[in-house]
Amino acid sequence: MLRGLYQATSAMVIAKTKQEIISGNVANADTAGFKRQVLPEEVFAQAMLLARLGPGSRELGDTTVKTVLAEPVTDFSQGQLVHSDDNFHLALHGNGFFAILTEEGPRYTRAGDFRIDAAGFLSDAHGGRILLDNWQPIQIKGIDFAIESDGTIMMEGGPRGRLMITDFAEPAALVKDARGQFIGDEAVPFPGTARVVQNSLERSNVDPAQELIDMMLVNRIFESAQRIVSTYDQLMEKAKEIGSIR
Repeated sequence: MLRGLYQATSAMVIAKTKQEIISGNVANADTAGFKRQVLPEEVFAQAMLLARLGPGSRELGDTTVKTVLAEPVTDFSQGQLVHSDDNFHLALHGNGFFAILTEEGPRYTRAGDFRIDAAGFLSDAHGGRILLDNWQPIQIKGIDFAIESDGTIMMEGGPRGRLMITDFAEPAALVKDARGQFIGDEAVPFPGTARVVQNSLERSNVDPAQELIDMMLVNRIFESAQRIVSTYDQLMEKAKEIGSIR
């Protein structure tokens, strides 16, 4: 009985975690370059199974779920590219990340809503400076410039460097920071193959309709598991009453 109770409460914990992930995805549906997070499929599938196991069900072997869950994983699939009238807006089509120099060290992002800072450097929304492939930031003079598909910056009639487009053999090793950018301390970088598209932004890869469907499913799982916990609680109370009569 205790194992069944543990299974049901574990399903509730998983459902709650999934709900928090969905909420974060929906909140960033309009954030340029945002990559949705997901709970590993095997963990969520197990939560669905456990939510169906009631007190009258035959227990399935060693089916248990630890309440310490696997970390959410990032879905790095391509987001839709949309046109922008801003010359400083860039998008990536394919595999790779922009490299940014921040006060905390290098960061990597797909968000290309760039601008010029007070010193004339191409920077992101948080003040980090966009790096060239020589690990140096780039200053942009005026708005009469162009960026070619390979990241080469054309300005004043000639090339002025090339943007660093970086990729990783194991993107799952990247760690997302509080700003939604990625830290690559444990990942091995190499040149990315993404094509740079000027006057465009990559939208998030969040599908609000699908997230809503997932949210409804999660709510049903949580409610089912909650009813199972309530049933087990009632059974345990009855067992205590029978024990006291004896």
